[in-house]
Amino acid sequence: MVQEASNVIFASDGEGLGKDGVIVSVHKNYSKYADFMRDFILNFTDFASDVQSFLVSLKTGIILKPFDLTYLADDINNFQ
Repeated sequence: MVQEASNVIFASDGEGLGKDGVIVSVHKNYSKYADFMRDFILNFTDFASDVQSFLVSLKTGIILKPFDLTYLADDINNFQ
């Protein structure tokens, strides 16, 4: 499910804050996010027993740096 989901831009194991994995995903709206989370929890209950979320609106709130993947592209070009 995670590898097939086009809205998942990063998923990995890791450690810290009492957790051992992370998924970064982008959703059109809260309903799409809720559908994704419901499917994830139903399909991954054997692997993910404690799922927590951190939600960020890309339209409201204080945005210190806009979401834009061109920053990464610029870094990649500078290292080559």
